[in-house]
Amino acid sequence: MRSLLFVLSFVLLTARVVLADNWECSSALPFCLETPVTFSATTGNISGELGPFYACLGSQPNPSWLYCKIGQSGSIEITITSNPSFDIDFICWGPFSNPNACGSLTEDKVVDCSFSASVPEICNIPNGVQGQYYYLMLTNYSAQPTQITLSQTNGTGTTDCSVLQLVSNNGPLCVGDTLELSSGVPTDATFSWTGPAGFTSTLQNPVINNVTALNAGWYFVNINNGGSVDEDSTLVEIYSAPSPSVASNNGPVCTGSMLTLFATTVANAGYHWTGPNGFESSVQNPVVSNAATTLQAGVYTLTAVNPVCNCPSSPSYTTVVVNSTTAPVATSNGPICEGEMLTLNATTVAGATYQWTGPNGFTSNQQNPVVASQATVAMTGQYSVVAILNGCESTPSTVMVTVNPVPSAPLAGYNSPVCEGYTLSLTATYVAGGTYNWTGPNGFISSIQSPVVTTSATAAYSGLYEVTVTVNGCMSPVGSVGVVVEPAPQAPVASNNGPVCEGAALMLEATTIGDATYSWTGPNNFVSTEQNPTVSLNAVPTQSGLYEVRSVSMLNGCYSLPSVTPVEVNPEPIQPVVTQDFHSLHSSYASEYQWYLSGQEIPGATNQDYFPVVIGSYKVQIADEDGCENISEAFWFEFVGEQPPGNHEKFVVYPIPSTGRIEIYLPENVNLLKICDLNGKEILVQETHQLNPVQLEVQKKGIFVLQIDTKQGIQTKRIVIL
Repeated sequence: MRSLLFVLSFVLLTARVVLADNWECSSALPFCLETPVTFSATTGNISGELGPFYACLGSQPNPSWLYCKIGQSGSIEITITSNPSFDIDFICWGPFSNPNACGSLTEDKVVDCSFSASVPEICNIPNGVQGQYYYLMLTNYSAQPTQITLSQTNGTGTTDCSVLQLVSNNGPLCVGDTLELSSGVPTDATFSWTGPAGFTSTLQNPVINNVTALNAGWYFVNINNGGSVDEDSTLVEIYSAPSPSVASNNGPVCTGSMLTLFATTVANAGYHWTGPNGFESSVQNPVVSNAATTLQAGVYTLTAVNPVCNCPSSPSYTTVVVNSTTAPVATSNGPICEGEMLTLNATTVAGATYQWTGPNGFTSNQQNPVVASQATVAMTGQYSVVAILNGCESTPSTVMVTVNPVPSAPLAGYNSPVCEGYTLSLTATYVAGGTYNWTGPNGFISSIQSPVVTTSATAAYSGLYEVTVTVNGCMSPVGSVGVVVEPAPQAPVASNNGPVCEGAALMLEATTIGDATYSWTGPNNFVSTEQNPTVSLNAVPTQSGLYEVRSVSMLNGCYSLPSVTPVEVNPEPIQPVVTQDFHSLHSSYASEYQWYLSGQEIPGATNQDYFPVVIGSYKVQIADEDGCENISEAFWFEFVGEQPPGNHEKFVVYPIPSTGRIEIYLPENVNLLKICDLNGKEILVQETHQLNPVQLEVQKKGIFVLQIDTKQGIQTKRIVIL
């Protein structure tokens, strides 16, 4: 029992009251805030000692010193009140690793401070860490007697109430450990310790090394603090270590397998395992890993532990072996074509065996197996291999194998029949994604699906042509076609009866070729199979052009080379116009002339002008430089005088020549007259309105033809306008 009580518990008030004998730092009293703490404030006009840094406190009247230890880490809010209510100020320092911190109350250790006249005061410890200490000094500014109460009103941390004990020890201990006795009272007191096995000491914190069971029991201490003596005691417990447990494991194991440790049973004991990579366990038979790695190989240490004092037995060891096998690299000779050999390859892993698996149930324990000497498309797929060493399989290595199908032989053909002189072309069936290779006579090669061998075939191009198609590197069987170039017949010689004039018969001719028929083509889509066809009995200029004929063999259907004849159909000249000039008839211009009277040729009348000697119907036939002819309309000729005629049945123009104004005497029933120039272009058309004579004003100057239509035919007069 302590002779001087500085803590009194009041059950009814659920508060702790502290007597005020702590006005110096060295006499600081411990407190905890499990329940509110109440103590008497210092009075008597005492001032704070020199040394500590007081921060916001301008003066330190009537100080009271306290300290606390953090139990659970976190923030702590301390509310400070007084009763009666007087001005209480405070300063808080920390954190410290031990309670003897009076010489360390420096500026950098100030946590909170207040010199306010307000009541209550709030002290905040923001980030307390378990095991740290904080000092608190309170001042009584009024120097009046009052009770100060501390209570925790907020925060996640707690204070450790073990500081309220005067003495303690580091037990429970194991035999062989070091016993440490300690007093948490920060004073300059003297100490007198007694204990089991005749133990005595005057140290504040005595130590006993290598303890035995004889050192267990109660230790007592008298604390003399300036004549005030406190008594306290502490119970030391010492336990023996359990018997060792024998450690073992389920190894050697392979990487990826379960790794388990085993410990023999020790009665009333716990277990403590440690090992590689920071492994630690309190399970008797722990599973280190469900998928072991080589990092978990090594020595594992086991101790049996007394559960009361945590005393360990002597250690036991077991060595774990985790075997790993290097994964081989898988390859193949693919991609290949069906029918070729398919082989697999794996890189060498020293001392290992191999296991291959693949499509269609394929398995092999060879390092480099032959899957098939003649592969099929069905063998396409993923193949996998593992290396096996010391009973451990490596991770699998895979390779994707492709066996490409061989395309079917392409169907080869050509444009049969092929005749000499004509185009020879080959054909092959289409294969998607394929490339082609043709070979043939005369060193012929081509990579085109359907190539043209030549545009002018000869017998030398006859022979066997072969083609293959390649898809994904796989070549098809050969497709072939035998080509025969047929002999062509002799080409005929073409001719025609031209040049001809428009309206004449147009005829073609070809020389005779034995055992052959003929094929003619020409302008206006002309075709004929006759040897000597008639193009037209009434030719027109549009039938001019080149006419082509080929002979066609009746033995093989081959065409000869073409023979061409140019045809010319000259156009008919413009129909001549006959005019009368006094006692003469005049024709429009031509190369040749022939005059006719009443349809009969007039001998010797071959000039442009003709002087009739009798009244009648005259025509003129002309010919151009190509010998093509045309004939005029019939012209009725009568004598023309210079005076107006008395007979109105006659066609008379007066005067001739004229300066522009003329009178025209017309036969009966003439309703229309025309005036044309010598080229036949109309310059005036006039209705007669049954007038006789008709008077006209001709504005142009020159020689013109006046034309009327009578019962006897068209009649014309030449007029001259000066």
